Amino acid sequence: MKKLFTLGLVCSLTLSLSAQYMKLDASFYSQALDEIKKVDIYLPSDYYDYDTLTYPVIYFLHGANGNQNDYSDVANALYFMISDSLINPFILVKPDGSCAPYLGSYYTNSALYGNYEDFIMQDVIGFIESNFKAIPAKYARYISGHSMGGGGSFILSIKYPEVFRAVLASSNDPCGELILEPWRQWLYEENDSSWHFNYNAGSMTKLYYTSCGAWSPNLELDPPFNPLIDTSGNFVDTVLARLRLHDPGHNVRELTVEDRLAFYITCGTNDEFEFYPSNLAFVDTLEKYNIDYQFRPYIGTHAHNIPAFMDGFSFLDSIFKQELLLFEYENPAVKIDVLIYPNPAQETINISLNSSEPETAVITIYNQLGQRMGNEIPFNTTIGNKELSFDISSFKNGVYFLQINVDGKMLTNKFIKQ
Repeated sequence: MKKLFTLGLVCSLTLSLSAQYMKLDASFYSQALDEIKKVDIYLPSDYYDYDTLTYPVIYFLHGANGNQNDYSDVANALYFMISDSLINPFILVKPDGSCAPYLGSYYTNSALYGNYEDFIMQDVIGFIESNFKAIPAKYARYISGHSMGGGGSFILSIKYPEVFRAVLASSNDPCGELILEPWRQWLYEENDSSWHFNYNAGSMTKLYYTSCGAWSPNLELDPPFNPLIDTSGNFVDTVLARLRLHDPGHNVRELTVEDRLAFYITCGTNDEFEFYPSNLAFVDTLEKYNIDYQFRPYIGTHAHNIPAFMDGFSFLDSIFKQELLLFEYENPAVKIDVLIYPNPAQETINISLNSSEPETAVITIYNQLGQRMGNEIPFNTTIGNKELSFDISSFKNGVYFLQINVDGKMLTNKFIKQ
């Protein structure tokens, strides 16, 4: 096995194998949290066979009262689809979002829980892209999650559209204000018809404590947050205002078509937390603002629905395939647009390059086994458009990877010979 970690990081791992993937139980030092955190990393079973291949990444965020070891069915479903050639190979990353004293972090920066937003956005992504063959670009980053993790994926993708290309969110409340009234009644009933809430009264109260700890922490109080509902049963306006700052239904309106963030949304029509109407409202907002989405409701409850999630993986893969047809290389001085056509192709592929500056480049083509097809092809870009053609009539039918080395930067695109 090749050396995995190349940086001087405090980390450890154990490796487990299946017919479809390799699972790494890793841990590393998080600067954002100032502690060792765990992350499960799933790699395609042939990951170490091909040095030249790089992969898109799906970051999956678990739900409340869970950790990185939960949702093994997500990995099994994803790599079943990969092994059956239904979708492209992906790396799957499941970071640990659990923390004291309640059910989880909500993947936000909180004075009570720690800087879990920074943990995901800086530490986890940086760790993966520094140590694995992950494509370090927006078009190859995807975020997903269920329940609390679905909410985290909504919030982080909308806040950082320059980082993620698409989001797969399941069973959460993207328009949170729509569920406030039923939740208030449930909390009252769960606490024996009292507005003085006890954390151990039941699951609804535990989730209430957990969300207040995320969005309105106050370490000077006991419990350590500003409550959303006061002891007379009224909503506290100042806390409501803080919730709106993180509400996807409000913040998604700031996105533009140019942000190129796509949504796959799924939710059970009988979700016991009243999340389904919240998802309908969110979809209406996406429609109004002309934001790319796919909505896949299913007849069921809040429980994780794997068939719906598998459809979501197909959606993410379709976005990735679109990106492979047209991708960009950017640095502060140079911009190069690259297009391969036709794709799929039979006899010849054409490459159209549009450069803002002259650059020296090298093109190399590899098959799926990582074997180079012919010699490296050096050429010089020119300002404006440049067209190149390659004869692939001798290639066997299948998938190939065209790699362009531009000023030391590697760009990889896929094409199909049929």
